[in-house]
Amino acid sequence: MLAPRRPVPVQGDAAQADDFFQRALALHEQARNPLGLAETRCDYGLFLLERGDAEAARQWWKQGMELLQTLNQPDIASEHLEFMRKSCAEAGVQPFAAP
Repeated sequence: MLAPRRPVPVQGDAAQADDFFQRALALHEQARNPLGLAETRCDYGLFLLERGDAEAARQWWKQGMELLQTLNQPDIASEHLEFMRKSCAEAGVQPFAAP
C-alpha cells in the first residue's frame, strides 16, 4: 500500500500549471484511466481553490469524488476529502459537501 500523499501547492506560473492540468485530464480520458482522471479532477479542484476560484474548485472536486465513489475507492476518496478540508481551512472557505 502506498503512503498517503498530499498534492503539492503549485508555485510559479499559474497559467502554465492550469495548462498542465488540462493536458493531464485529457490524457487520462484518452487512456481510459478513470482512477487517474478522478484523482486529477480532485487535485485540479484544489489547485483552483488555491487560486481563489472556489466555485470551479467545488465542481471539479465533486466530479472527482463522484468518480472515486463509482470506482469503489473509499480509501482514496477519504484522502481527497481530508486534503479538501485542509485546503478549505487554509483558504478560509467553507468545506465542500461530500457527494
